[in-house]
Amino acid sequence: MSGAPNPQEPEPYGIGSDHWPGVGKVIEETNELGAVLGKLFGSGGRREHWSGDLVVMMRDEIADVRAALRFLQDENTVIGEAGGRGYMERRERWKIDLFCSWQRGDPPELWPQPEQYDLPPRETAK
Repeated sequence: MSGAPNPQEPEPYGIGSDHWPGVGKVIEETNELGAVLGKLFGSGGRREHWSGDLVVMMRDEIADVRAALRFLQDENTVIGEAGGRGYMERRERWKIDLFCSWQRGDPPELWPQPEQYDLPPRETAK
C-alpha cells in the first residue's frame, strides 16, 4: 500500500487516530509478511519466485512488522503502563529461548519456563 494516511480524517485504529493508533498497520504488515511466507511455503522453500527474491521480500516485511509493532507499543502508552514494557521484554526473551530450545530438539523437561523470566507460570490444559 502506498501513500501516507490522511492526517485530516484519521480512522480509529489507524495512524493519526486517538483510538488505538497503529492497530490497523500491524494487521496490514503482518498480512504482508504472511503473503511472503505463503509464497515461500508454496515454492517448496526456494527463494526464487516469479514475484521476486523471497529472502529480500521477507527481510523487508519482517522489518515492517517490527516497525509497526514498535509504533503500536510506543503510541499506545497503556500497553507499557504498570510494568508492561518490562513484562513484554521478559516474555519476548522467554519465547525466543523456548523457540531455540524447540529448534535444538530439547526434551520438554529442558524447555525454559516462564518463572525463570519472572513471568507467571503457564496454565496447563485440563
